Amino acid sequence: MANETCGSVPPAPPLLHKKGIPEEGRLLIPVMTKFIQQLFSESGEASFSRIGAFIALTFACGWITYLVLRTHILPSLEGLTLFIAALYGLGKANETLTRLFGGK
Repeated sequence: MANETCGSVPPAPPLLHKKGIPEEGRLLIPVMTKFIQQLFSESGEASFSRIGAFIALTFACGWITYLVLRTHILPSLEGLTLFIAALYGLGKANETLTRLFGGK
C-alpha cells in the first residue's frame, strides 16, 4: 500500500543524488562561497567594518531574542542600531580617507 499512488498523481522523483546534494545545489556552492567572500571584503581584502557589524548584529539578535523571551517586551533598538551603523561607518570613513590622502 505504501507504494501506491493517490489517484493519477505519480510519486515524486528522488531529490537527492549520490552525494546528498541536488544537482542544482552543487552548482550553487562555488557561487555562494564567492558571494560570501565578497560580502565580507572590500576590494578583495577582509573588511573589519563588515565583519564587526555582522558579529555585532548576530550577537544583538540573540540578545534581543533572549530579552523578549524573558520579559515579553521588545526593548528600544535605537542605541543598538547606532552602534552597528557606527562600526560600519568607521570602516567606510577609513576607506574614504585612505583614498583621499593617497593610500592604496
